[in-house]
Amino acid sequence: MSERLQLLWVRGAVAKRNHCMQRKKAIKKRNKSLLNCFFGIIELMKNKYNRLNYERSKTRKFKSNMSLRENMAYDRDKDEYTCQNGKKLRPTYIGKRTSKSGFESEVTYYECENCMDCPYKKTCTRAEGNRKLQLSKIFLRQRTESRERITSKTGVLLRMNRSIQVEGAFGVIKQDYGFRQFLLRGNKKVKTEMLLVAMAFNINKYHRKIQNNRTGTQLFEKLSA
Repeated sequence: MSERLQLLWVRGAVAKRNHCMQRKKAIKKRNKSLLNCFFGIIELMKNKYNRLNYERSKTRKFKSNMSLRENMAYDRDKDEYTCQNGKKLRPTYIGKRTSKSGFESEVTYYECENCMDCPYKKTCTRAEGNRKLQLSKIFLRQRTESRERITSKTGVLLRMNRSIQVEGAFGVIKQDYGFRQFLLRGNKKVKTEMLLVAMAFNINKYHRKIQNNRTGTQLFEKLSA
């Protein structure tokens, strides 16, 4: 093989290696972006789930359901629940549970001391034996903290403000502006596109307030006849 062919072969090998490295970096960056997006969706779903669970807990159907853990008395010192029939549900063991997404959580399993001849058994459980209960104390603590936040004075104001402003803004942007999907791709570009839409919405809203004399100031001085 001549020196020229060897040089061309080396250059081709180097170019191919650089291309593979750039491709790997692009895939890694894309996967990281998708992962961040995934965790963002999970966080939104978690907040939505906590809000929906709070709204559901205020209904009469939820409060009258004796099979739910929330409607059982809990003794924090003994770590046991008391059902409507006065029976104790005590922890039997602590295990690990892995979700479909691969997330591993610690779960505490409880079992009732005796469900024989219980008049509420048909409405409490479908199991042939004693009533069993399983829960993640970490998740329960996080949900309790979330409930305290949304029921606090600040949380009530934020939820009220969301129903007044945010929901209406999304409706106007989607229906009136016809903005139903992003034209760009990537977190940075999508954030920029959303920022431009938000700026347009705010300018339009501010202009409407000015025209209706709801700000006390005007962009231009009114001309008198």
